[in-house]
Amino acid sequence: MPDAQEAASENNASNASDADAPDPSTSSSVKSTPAAGKEEIVTLTPRAAEAIRARIAAEPRKDKLRVSIVKEFAGPVRWSASMVAAPDPFDDEVFTSQGITIVVDRGTRQHIAGTTIDFVPDGPRKGFRFENPRLEEER
Repeated sequence: MPDAQEAASENNASNASDADAPDPSTSSSVKSTPAAGKEEIVTLTPRAAEAIRARIAAEPRKDKLRVSIVKEFAGPVRWSASMVAAPDPFDDEVFTSQGITIVVDRGTRQHIAGTTIDFVPDGPRKGFRFENPRLEEER
């Protein structure tokens, strides 16, 4: 798999490639999918879920998608997506979308709530695309 890559976004849609991350330790204290009726923190499109399943098939040990952002003052949002084996039991929340486990650190959660992740399979913008209308409102 390629090295970790982050992509900048000026209009809340960005493109990031799959990346490896260190394996945090496992724990049963990590929160799970929100109850019915609560907002999904991150939603995967069917194309994104298919692309993630292909990565899991290639490396089954890393079967969770970690999503995070770095928000800079008056600058673009940088997205990061990587496959990990386990969440950090002290800092992560775990959700599911399209049957894929998604790991989000608590510090980033409020900013990425409502994000939709899609996957563009071909062309110059190939890769994962992140869209979140809330981030536009925060500028």
